Amino acid sequence: MNDEKTPQVECRILRTQRVEIVDASGRPRALLGLSPDGTPVLRLCDEHGTVVWQAPTDVSDGVEAGQQSPVLFDLAPAGSSQWAEVASWSGKSNKTTDTFSVRSPWKIIWETRDIDEDDRGCLFIGIYDAEGEREGSVAGVTGPDRDESVQHKSGTFYLELDTSGQSYRVTILERR
Repeated sequence: MNDEKTPQVECRILRTQRVEIVDASGRPRALLGLSPDGTPVLRLCDEHGTVVWQAPTDVSDGVEAGQQSPVLFDLAPAGSSQWAEVASWSGKSNKTTDTFSVRSPWKIIWETRDIDEDDRGCLFIGIYDAEGEREGSVAGVTGPDRDESVQHKSGTFYLELDTSGQSYRVTILERR
């Protein structure tokens, strides 16, 4: 199928164990290959040749049959992944967070402090998908606490942070 909306591309196999896809003007738009240490590399570029996305290589994303979802890859060599911060919120009042997108696994870390010595507040954390469907709850704590929960579903989510004045900090981390 070839129409005005379908960009014309050319595939070049280069001597350096990589495949480069270029647009009709000869500008690189994608690169697939191996790094010097043998790690797979997949990069997508904008019309100026600037890398706008570099794929991770973990395709065990848990996508059910028939679902449309981007294939995600993890480029880190086995055993070298690290947790990286995606988003963080702090405060003392109820909050609906902005949405955030994560790959599996990801985790949520929360830390709370007492309102004062005589009054212990509480914090409840609910996870919702981008369409507003509740995915679950990860915390319902009273008083000072610090804990975390690892999640195993990729996607776009937001949190509902419900508190009775409890001081909190909530952080989302993703394995990269």
